[in-house]
Amino acid sequence: MGAFSIVVAIAAVAMLAGTTTFALVQRATANPAVEAMDGLREREAELRNEIKGLQTSSDLLTAVIEDAQAVSQSAAGVLPSLRGRVEDAPLDAADSARTTLDSTVASVPTVVVPDYQRGAVDEQSLQAVGHALDEVRRERDALPALIAQVRTSRSGVTSALDDLRARLRDLGASIETAAQSVVQSEDAAGESFRLAVIDAVSEVRAAQQTGSDGLTEMAAFVAAVDALTAENTRVLDQQSGRVPSRTPSVGTPSPTTPADSGGTGTTDPSTSAPTDPATAEPSPTSSSTPQPGDTATP
Repeated sequence: MGAFSIVVAIAAVAMLAGTTTFALVQRATANPAVEAMDGLREREAELRNEIKGLQTSSDLLTAVIEDAQAVSQSAAGVLPSLRGRVEDAPLDAADSARTTLDSTVASVPTVVVPDYQRGAVDEQSLQAVGHALDEVRRERDALPALIAQVRTSRSGVTSALDDLRARLRDLGASIETAAQSVVQSEDAAGESFRLAVIDAVSEVRAAQQTGSDGLTEMAAFVAAVDALTAENTRVLDQQSGRVPSRTPSVGTPSPTTPADSGGTGTTDPSTSAPTDPATAEPSPTSSSTPQPGDTATP
């Protein structure tokens, strides 16, 4: 190694030693509260991210609960109307699943998402910054339990809602079977009434195949069956003579006439009762009794 290289190496070592010494001196003379504030800001950023995660989970839970309540409310209005029109077993299973869903929703605990806001901190006081760090730590330590609670609740509601929808699909299959029976039995009604029932069943199955609960279509099915049954009964009653025809016969005499009701109409001469000559009272002008002053005919 040449003399020049030795000199350069010695100078580099001296410079490195000087830099290290300067950093140690600067670190020793710096206020520890400044470094603590940097750490506080980092912990706060992590806390806010975790709070956002909790808020997202809470929003998802709220959406699932609103969906479950809407389906349950709709089912509560439709299922009773199907009683007597479909088999009891699938209808009872759907009603039981709806009750379970309502109970699950009611048991969901209220979770309040924290809103972290740092209070006033003396950034030059290590003790004050330390207290702020402790507060952030306490907030973060409480979040995992809240997040787990929200996720567990959402899973429970989702499971109960899925079960109700599965029972409604079973009910849809039962409706299809019931429709075939009622269309065959109510054969006195017009073809359009039976086709309306068949179309309503098709709408139920089509809706459920796309993931819908089919409750709106079930209500339409009930209306179609009621219309078919009413029309079938009307036709049978009319055929048996229990119900008169809706259109009266042409030329049927009116039960009353103007004379019956006290009217003042003129009398048709052709319908007047004939006068008996033997009982008719003579007119004064046609009397055969002689009157005073009359001249006798020789």
